[in-house]
Amino acid sequence: MIALAGGCASAEPVSPPVDSIAQGAPGAPGSAADHPSAWFGPAPGNPFLLDVSGAPVDPASADQMATLRSQLAANHGLAIINTSEFTVSYAVAPPGTPTYRVGFEDCQRKGYRPAGLYDGPRYFEEVPIPAGALPAQGTDKHLAIWSPHTRRLWEFWVMKRGADRSWTACWGGRIDDPSRSGGAFPVPYGASASGLSAVGTMITVDEARRGRIEHAVGLHLTAIAVPGRTLAPATRSDGTDASPAAIPMGARLRLDPQLDVATLPITPLAKAVARAAQRYGFIVTETSGRVSLPIETGPRGGPGDASANPWTEVLGDVPDYLQLKGFPWDAVRVVQARQTPATDEEP
Repeated sequence: MIALAGGCASAEPVSPPVDSIAQGAPGAPGSAADHPSAWFGPAPGNPFLLDVSGAPVDPASADQMATLRSQLAANHGLAIINTSEFTVSYAVAPPGTPTYRVGFEDCQRKGYRPAGLYDGPRYFEEVPIPAGALPAQGTDKHLAIWSPHTRRLWEFWVMKRGADRSWTACWGGRIDDPSRSGGAFPVPYGASASGLSAVGTMITVDEARRGRIEHAVGLHLTAIAVPGRTLAPATRSDGTDASPAAIPMGARLRLDPQLDVATLPITPLAKAVARAAQRYGFIVTETSGRVSLPIETGPRGGPGDASANPWTEVLGDVPDYLQLKGFPWDAVRVVQARQTPATDEEP
C-alpha cells in the first residue's frame, strides 16, 4: 500500500467493471483523425493542428537556435526518442468502464492536499480506468485516459496501482471537452510541465508505421526559460534558464518548408518528423535529461520485454536513440505562430 498524503485511494471501482478496453486507439486507423490531436478540434483553436509553414521567423531565432544546438551537442548532436521509458501512455475508456477515486500521493512534499482534486471540479474523482491501462515506465509514469462518450480527458503524472488495486497519482487533471481547451489543462493542473496535453504532441506507433505525422510534435529540452517568459499555448513552465537566449516553454520551431526531405539520408521516422515540422512545427513542452521527442508507450510487459514493444518491429534495425541521426536541425528556426505571453502558475 502506497502511503498517501491527503486523499485516499479507492481499492475497488466505484462503478461496475466491463471487459472491453481500447488501448491507444482513438479513431479510424490510417487517418489523421486517429491521433489524439484531433480531439482538440480544428485550427486555429487547436494549437496542435495549426499550420505554421508560413509563419514569420522570430527575431530571437538565431540566438535561441544556438542554444538548441548547444543542448544537442551535449548528446553528440542527437535528439532522441525513448521507446522503453518516459513515454506517453494512454487508454480509451468505453461506456461502462469502472470509475475510481485516484489517491493523491504527495511526492513533491507539498504538505497539503491541493484544491480541486476532491472538491470543486473533483479531478481525481470518478476517473474511468480500463482494466488493461498501464502507466508509462520510468519515473514520470504518465497515464492519460480518454472518454469519447463524455468527451473528457484525464492525464496523470506518477500514476501507480497498488497491490490492493487502488490508484494513486502525484499530479494530474481533467479537460472537459478538449475542443474548447486550447490544448491545455486548467491552470495549474495536468501532467506536463507546460500545462499542455501530452497526448496532443506525441508520435504514435501507427504514425511511425505509416510514415505520416499530421500534427505538431512535442520537443523536450534540457534547459528552458524561466517562468514569466512562457508562450501560449503553454500555460506554465518549470524552466530555470534566465539567459537572454533561453528557449521559452511553448515556443514553436519549424523546419524550412523549402527543404527537400525526400533527399535527406535519414530514417523513415525522421523523414515523417521532418515533414510534420515543416507544416506544424515543434512545440516546446517539457524539460528533459536530453533533447527528445515524446512517443506513445510501447512496452506492454515488464521492463526489457522487447516482445511486448511494438516499436521493435516498427523501427527495424536502427535503435531508438539513433532514429533522428542526421536530422537537419541547422534548417530549423523559431517562428512566431500566434504566440503570446502566458500567465505562469505553479501547481
